Amino acid sequence: MSLEPIAPFSWFGIKVCSIKLVAALRLCTVLRQVWEDLYAKHQRCTGDKTVSVEERSFLRDACTSLMIKFGGEATIGPLLGVPPSFVLSGVSPGVYIAAQVIVEHIPVIPSTSLSTELSLSIVDGFTGALLLCGLTSLS
Repeated sequence: MSLEPIAPFSWFGIKVCSIKLVAALRLCTVLRQVWEDLYAKHQRCTGDKTVSVEERSFLRDACTSLMIKFGGEATIGPLLGVPPSFVLSGVSPGVYIAAQVIVEHIPVIPSTSLSTELSLSIVDGFTGALLLCGLTSLS
């Protein structure tokens, strides 16, 4: 069920499963939590001093998400003689960019804690296992 294309996307012939969508939202959420945590630490370090900080751009955040998701595939794919998935179809990068848009528009995201990360590690485990199973089915 989680590997079958979900309805709004399948109407247009786009194969996006729910687990891929959850994985994209999870990655973008974790990256935003890390960026906000680092920004808060930077604010505490500077104290009362007024230090100008470059405002985060959406393009940089989206490129970071894509690099984390597809960087290893882009490096290893040519060595294995397998074209990277984002070369064959732009659906997966589009899902990650859309997830980045959604996460950026959420007003407040809770900071990382043991209780949230422990429960969400199950999601990470399933998405990682499905990624590995997808790679082994290519060979």
